[in-house]
Amino acid sequence: MDGDFCPVFIQFLDCVHQLMSQYPFVFEFNMEYLLDIAENTFSCKYGTLLFNSIKEREMYETNKYSKSL
Repeated sequence: MDGDFCPVFIQFLDCVHQLMSQYPFVFEFNMEYLLDIAENTFSCKYGTLLFNSIKEREMYETNKYSKSL
């Protein structure tokens, strides 16, 4: 990774949060799970949220060294 950061995923999570606020019984998960995803976006604990594409994750073999969210 080159240190670049784009907040698009966090913005997406915010959009989901807004929809969940409007339609609380439509989703199969709750706000706790959404917050957990947001917190783990920057923790590098899960390989699913690392790098910009599946190709990069495969190139660095993140599935061998980290769990999937």
